[in-house]
Amino acid sequence: MLALWFRFSEYVPIHASEFMKEIVEPRGVVAVLLTLVAVAIVAGLVLGALRLNRFTLICDGDVLRTSRGLLGKQTATISVRRVQAVRIVEGFWRMLLGYCTLQVEVAGIGRMNANQRMLFPLVRRDRVESLIRRALPEVPQPSQPLLVLPARLHRRYLTLPLEYAMGFTLLTLFLPGWWKLLAILPLPLGCVLGVARAREAGWWVDDQSVVLRWRRLVDRNTVIARRGGSHLIELSSSPWKAKAGVAGFKMRFSSGRGAGIRYMVDSDALLLLHAAVALHSAQSQRIKS
Repeated sequence: MLALWFRFSEYVPIHASEFMKEIVEPRGVVAVLLTLVAVAIVAGLVLGALRLNRFTLICDGDVLRTSRGLLGKQTATISVRRVQAVRIVEGFWRMLLGYCTLQVEVAGIGRMNANQRMLFPLVRRDRVESLIRRALPEVPQPSQPLLVLPARLHRRYLTLPLEYAMGFTLLTLFLPGWWKLLAILPLPLGCVLGVARAREAGWWVDDQSVVLRWRRLVDRNTVIARRGGSHLIELSSSPWKAKAGVAGFKMRFSSGRGAGIRYMVDSDALLLLHAAVALHSAQSQRIKS
């Protein structure tokens, strides 16, 4: 927004241009940046409200139908048989308010088709289980709370965020004037992110489902997948990981998106791997017979 303003400011409406040049710009770049951030937030809220107005989910036999939009109505159809997993996405602000977004991983629908993957855009976290049970009873719910990672693995989640934080710290030292003070932010933020990732990571596997929970940058993702529903299963290890008894586990769906935990106990990762492989083998034998 900041770059676009200085490049295309002469093309905006006259009242907005006068307000920015006479009131905001004399107060400095920070005032311009904050104003444009506020405009971007308001614009995002308005566009989101228009796009998701009267969002409706209809269960029609083995098909789910969604419709939305105020100025232009958009519809999508989801085949229940092709649903491989349900993804619960909790953004930073939605998590603070107790809300989340429900998405589905559908075979044959790529990561760019966001409209066809949307199951419900805004739902209270305590109502997620009942909504999934009503819309997709075919997707099994975990029978027990998720298992968390042992405390000895928590420090490993600090490695990657702190490496990026050190890089950003070095870059901010080259900024002019008081902007160099920003160098104090990356390392604390990296520590907070690493601790949050370690505490929120969790998993569960039973006879019907595999559940993985992890945090990215600001979003927390929980994937409830049918056993055997993933397209590719990966176990990541290395000599230093094997020596420490650590491994990573990841599932990839035919949509191109994945779900995984970067660091977990190697025996738990092998349990997830063997459970998924055993089910794939059993399904293949049934198909051959």
